[in-house]
Amino acid sequence: MTSDRLFILDVSDGCAVGLLCETGKRSLTPLASSHSESGSGSDYFEAVEEVIERCGALECRGYLALPAALFYFKNLTLPFTDRRKIQEIIHYELLDLVSFADEPFVYDTVVIETSDAATRLLVAVIRQVDLGPWLELLSAHGIVPEVVTVSPLARLEQLAGSSDHPLSSFIYLDAGLSESSFFRVTDGRIDTIRVLSGVASAPEAKLRDEFLRTCLALEAGRGTNGRIALRIGGRGGEQLGTEWLEGHSDFGEVEIVESAQLGLSTNQALQMLPLYLVPRLWAMTALQAEAAGSLNVVQKSARRPVGLTALKRFAPL
Repeated sequence: MTSDRLFILDVSDGCAVGLLCETGKRSLTPLASSHSESGSGSDYFEAVEEVIERCGALECRGYLALPAALFYFKNLTLPFTDRRKIQEIIHYELLDLVSFADEPFVYDTVVIETSDAATRLLVAVIRQVDLGPWLELLSAHGIVPEVVTVSPLARLEQLAGSSDHPLSSFIYLDAGLSESSFFRVTDGRIDTIRVLSGVASAPEAKLRDEFLRTCLALEAGRGTNGRIALRIGGRGGEQLGTEWLEGHSDFGEVEIVESAQLGLSTNQALQMLPLYLVPRLWAMTALQAEAAGSLNVVQKSARRPVGLTALKRFAPL
């Protein structure tokens, strides 16, 4: 296996985009990139096959970002702070929270907030039957995924930690054509993810109502007040614009961010991609397999408690 090559694949909203890089001790050089916008649902796999073939991505490491619609997300508060205890108890919490508890599934968590007596977590869960085919597809090409996460999580983390918005709190709507993803960032950390209707699949008013209901429920749930910044990106971000929010003054500022320049390489491989895809894909290169702050359902699955053979399905893949 060629360990100095990394293939980054982001799949979301009917579009698969890939970037093949050569890695060094302190460098990362794009070699090839490709995208296919013909995929949706099961057609995603055909789109991914095209992207892999065009990039020449064989026998290398991989980072994979999958659509938010494949995951189940939950904000969870546990009345203790010991990490080992959290890993032991979260199995039982998930069995009560997900509707597919009798099926094999994997998950990961990120800590949102820790107090003296409690820990608040964001949990991402995916059924093994949904994740397995993606791992098999990459494996057939000799690509070993070190990271499997949520699209466009890496892009959002980069935005949250950028010099323009350091440790900021805002709402990000990744406006897709077939589905949209809602993210809330609090003090630089993602604490909520929801899947909403897409720009083209629902009338503007329906998407607006879903979006505002989600905002209202979150604000009511945490008992917070005040105006929060809204950033809109994604494949349908520019198409959606900001006019759909006219008459709503809940947001301190509204900004279309997907086409923002992020100090990207001018490498020809990146220039071949549509501009709206480049920031999200390039942000994936910053992820590390061992990064504690990243949701990674392949590398980070909790150890099952001794003697509980019924929980074998939680073992790492």
